[in-house]
Amino acid sequence: MKIIDRGKIIFLVTDKAGRIISVNNYGCIILDSSVSCGLVGKNIQDYYAHPVDRSLYLDKLEKNGFIKDFEIRLV
Repeated sequence: MKIIDRGKIIFLVTDKAGRIISVNNYGCIILDSSVSCGLVGKNIQDYYAHPVDRSLYLDKLEKNGFIKDFEIRLV
């Protein structure tokens, strides 16, 4: 899966358990300080500033079947 790789927005995809399965280059640079990116396989919750955000995200996903314009603060 190729995800958007332009601009200064982090795009990433996780599985249901929260493991990162894909991330764009900007996400690698910001979250991993590397273009080679060691984020794949790590849990996105490790990067949340507020752990309750995961519950809110999953609730919206279950209710609507998709997520649109949901912002999460990362550390």
